[in-house]
Amino acid sequence: MACIETIRYLRFRKDWSIRKIARELGVSRQTVRKAITSPEVPRYNLSNPRPKPVLGPFIQYIDELLEENQTLPRKQRYTARKIFELIRDNHGYPGCESIVRDYVRQKKIEVKEVFLPLEFAPAQYAQCDWFEVFVILRGQRVKVQCFAMRLCASRASFLMVFPTQSQEAFFEGHRRAFLWFGGVPHNITYDNLATAVKKVLKGKNRVEQDKFISFRTCFGFKAHFCDVGKPNQKGQVENFSQFAEENFFSPLPEAQSLEELNSYLLSMCEKYLDRPHPESKDMTIGQVLELERESLNLLPEHEVEVCRVVVVKVTNKSTFRFEGNSYSVPSRYAGRDVTVKAFVDKLKVLHKDKEIAIWPRCYEKGHRFVDFDHYLEVLVRKPGAVPFVSGFKDLSPLYKELYGAVTKEPSGNRLFIQILLLSREYPRPALDRAIEKALRCGNVSYEYIKHSLERSALPIGRESHESNANGRIPGKLLEFKVRPVDLTHFNSLIREGR
Repeated sequence: MACIETIRYLRFRKDWSIRKIARELGVSRQTVRKAITSPEVPRYNLSNPRPKPVLGPFIQYIDELLEENQTLPRKQRYTARKIFELIRDNHGYPGCESIVRDYVRQKKIEVKEVFLPLEFAPAQYAQCDWFEVFVILRGQRVKVQCFAMRLCASRASFLMVFPTQSQEAFFEGHRRAFLWFGGVPHNITYDNLATAVKKVLKGKNRVEQDKFISFRTCFGFKAHFCDVGKPNQKGQVENFSQFAEENFFSPLPEAQSLEELNSYLLSMCEKYLDRPHPESKDMTIGQVLELERESLNLLPEHEVEVCRVVVVKVTNKSTFRFEGNSYSVPSRYAGRDVTVKAFVDKLKVLHKDKEIAIWPRCYEKGHRFVDFDHYLEVLVRKPGAVPFVSGFKDLSPLYKELYGAVTKEPSGNRLFIQILLLSREYPRPALDRAIEKALRCGNVSYEYIKHSLERSALPIGRESHESNANGRIPGKLLEFKVRPVDLTHFNSLIREGR
């Protein structure tokens, strides 16, 4: 730059000729002309790249690793340090790490992808994703799966945690998100997750899971899937997931149940609505969401069951197995096929569309869940097995107290089962009250408890409003007219001394 300044000074201030300047400064006339005609600093351009005698033999291998990086998951790609270690340990690279870092940095600049600023019409697009987080659940540090969905226009976002990324959890996350948004977006973008995609074909073509097709048909939205290894195609929900990890899950939230944890996340999503909208600085995300709700598709009028349906066979012990656990059903269904509807939090068991049992869902394995009530009909024939049947130890304190009272008498086991079978005729709360009354009175006979039930409760299936437990005469009884009895004949007998 000093040379250029001198040339320009001699030319424009001293009025020297180009030939004289070149002769006095020892430079070519071409250099003088360039300095005079262009104020820019001349740059030296390499016609051929500089040789790399140390790194050169390894460049092809490094390029192959960088190309492979494009197909690997984002968090499992080769770093510059990992590449250096590979060529040093496996190929005998003698140079230093900084040379490898400089080369990798330059290659990343050359292939760096340019992203486009996007704008979305209200309700047209949403993005969906899963991510893993750690929480403190019942005092233990556990990993949970977090479902995230984000409306692209308003940036309103929904979070919900589940034990697993099962298909029923995937569907339940959608259903809860739609309810919270107040409608259904027209299109949703996903990764190629197995709960939605059966097979990835060439280009944008996918073979979708049948249940996923049925689910999205019920809610009326279309699915779009990212290219393989291109999670940036749903960058909004990716960025929000990272924001949630840093702000909602740090420090680790503590809860006694997933329901409590989801309530916390919902409150954080509500709070997120108060943030300024990135494209409408004078409006919040919540205000834009209110406008977007007008364009969302309506929710289905009928309730959509988001569950996995399987058919299982009940064993001769009146239990069935599901996901490594055993569950009981009423004994009359032993040996039959039953349908299990697996929801996120419960299992519904049906036989010919009739619900016969319901259990909380357990995601651990090796557990057995037995309801003592399911075996009452069998215990009538085998009363001696009462204290040994699975589920007996789980009876409530009231029924254990009743069992202790009745077994003081002969045939106490049989009497215990007869009393419990009254639940087939009368509501369970009414039976519990009758048993409590019998224990207080010290009379735990079947007849006394049955009589108490007849006086205080109607059998199952009878209309409770017909009961006169409130002291008023039921309307139907008012229609009856009873004629007074004429006792004059009896009086005449008395007068005649008979």
